[in-house]
Amino acid sequence: MKISTMLLRALFVVNLVLGILFWTGNEPGGIVLLHMLVGIAFVVLLWVIGTIAALRTGNIGLQVSTFLTGLIIAIFGLIQRQILIGSAHWIVQVLHLLLAVAGIGLAEMCGAQVRRKAAARTA
Repeated sequence: MKISTMLLRALFVVNLVLGILFWTGNEPGGIVLLHMLVGIAFVVLLWVIGTIAALRTGNIGLQVSTFLTGLIIAIFGLIQRQILIGSAHWIVQVLHLLLAVAGIGLAEMCGAQVRRKAAARTA
């Protein structure tokens, strides 16, 4: 679980750097595809972390939350270019970032619950 969470953090940082490149207008060819692939890996790993947490703790709510958040991140990321309208485009980009931050938060919650459950078993 610890490795999965660390990998998710790394994917987040990579996509954050790529997103900053987009925001500053420095969009070299192929980076959009790389951003999308890293984003897909982020969502899949978020789902895996949620599933592992649910299996280890019995908390199905975490699994549902991680699944729904991951699904919203993926859908929002895929339709983001179509909804970038006029001067409000930065709002769409900030919402996309906040969704990813929510995903990180959920993954951290999953990890904490798994650690608490494991500690309770050994105590």
